[in-house]
Amino acid sequence: MQVSLTLGLVNPFLWWLIDRSVSGFLLSSAVGLAGSALLMGISPGMVPAPAHTLGQYGNASSGTGDAGHLVLGGLARQDTVETAIWVLSVLFCSCLCFGNIGRRLALGASARGRWGHLG
Repeated sequence: MQVSLTLGLVNPFLWWLIDRSVSGFLLSSAVGLAGSALLMGISPGMVPAPAHTLGQYGNASSGTGDAGHLVLGGLARQDTVETAIWVLSVLFCSCLCFGNIGRRLALGASARGRWGHLG
């Protein structure tokens, strides 16, 4: 749970470092929330939380003792919340990074088109 929460708390700092636009933050948040909700609704076991992945290789505990522990007032299991935060963070970062790359490519192409006849 700590790894997922830490990654989730790093997202606003990453946005501030890379983008700093309100539209970038809102779009990345919307993609993260929608994608996480969609994935959790379809198949929560498709993407395991980081602690469960590490546990398979012996680098961390497998989390089997806490996997059934209920959180959020008994609404969800801990491993489901961990996975949802993990997916939300990955989608947020991906949208932010690829959106920024696409914007730079688009600006580069428009700048070449505008000034291409001089060079």
